[in-house]
Amino acid sequence: MLPLANRPRPQTRTTRCSACAKRTRSTCRKPSQPQGAALGPPERPGLPAPRRRHQPPADRPGPPTSANRPSGLDDTIPLLEKHPVHQAQHRKGTPHHDEEDDHHHDAAPDRLTGNGGDIVLDSCSAAWIGMVQRGDRRAARRQVTGWARARNRAPGDLWRAVTRAAGTTHGEALLSAATHLERGGFDARRAGVWSWCHLGESGKWLTADGRERVAALLRTAAGETTTETYADLAEQRASLRLVGADARDTVALAAAWRVRQVHPYLDNQVVRAAFSIAPVERHGVTSFKPLLPAALPSLPRWLTGRTSKGAFSRQLTAGMVRHRPVLAHLIRTSVLTTGGLLNPEPALAALNGIGGTRADTLYDLQRLIMACHWLAARDQHLTSHRQAAC
Repeated sequence: MLPLANRPRPQTRTTRCSACAKRTRSTCRKPSQPQGAALGPPERPGLPAPRRRHQPPADRPGPPTSANRPSGLDDTIPLLEKHPVHQAQHRKGTPHHDEEDDHHHDAAPDRLTGNGGDIVLDSCSAAWIGMVQRGDRRAARRQVTGWARARNRAPGDLWRAVTRAAGTTHGEALLSAATHLERGGFDARRAGVWSWCHLGESGKWLTADGRERVAALLRTAAGETTTETYADLAEQRASLRLVGADARDTVALAAAWRVRQVHPYLDNQVVRAAFSIAPVERHGVTSFKPLLPAALPSLPRWLTGRTSKGAFSRQLTAGMVRHRPVLAHLIRTSVLTTGGLLNPEPALAALNGIGGTRADTLYDLQRLIMACHWLAARDQHLTSHRQAAC
């Protein structure tokens, strides 16, 4: 850093700056290049100066390369920076600092995730069902109509689905699903709003034995339901537990990538503060996460007032199309198929029909493939343990 008296004064020019070679009318704060210094090819009289690529400052680190990555990481693995808060908490000189902690945190940079943001900062259409259950039908009807018109959908169908869900309990919905599954004839189309228990296309891929076993599990669960009476409270509790379990299960995967995940939306204080607000007050009709601009009014409007969300259907579809033979083999050899619970032909027909950017069975196929992957990994793990024991 130069002393204040020796620093070059800003230059106000209307021609090309000798330091950055850009034509500008604003003040250029880069120091003038000393006479005789090489900036590239000399400028010819009467010709425009050649365009020069801006070089980053010497103190600004470039993109991560194999030379500055921790050992064990190659160029195909993204290197994530540590969060400043985490660095401040583990700087040298703190009472809990030692060399082992330094090595651990250097190898495992923090990665802030958005897990739980949709549950904590927002709520789903179960809020309308809870409003009907509490007797506030008129306000619920207004919100359903506004939501449907904003998305060019028929509000009548959505309202009938809301009132149908509000008129049943969790246990009754499970018993009804078990009955329809045993009969084999049910409508797998999604109503577009939250429901206690929805039978998707994957229910039609089960064999007779598979439908009977799943129906028995549904009847057992119906007799053990201890969820909230109101749909909105039951949904947020179940979703939070599901996201929390998913965050715990990915700890080993993140550790293999030397990344330490941090979930600010799953913090106990954040969850308690957000859940103290009624789900209907956190549910946006024309925008998402209305609690976010209320909690952080300094955020820009283009971020907090957006009316669309990012979707990964295109990437998911492209992955299924690219790995279709491998996924088909996974379904055929799954223990669900060999055990007589799953009929692979309709599932493979749905997989072969995947294309474009949307598919009606995309959700069901994703869940089925995830289950097949988990079962295959579990069997491989158990087999390796048996071999090690022998």
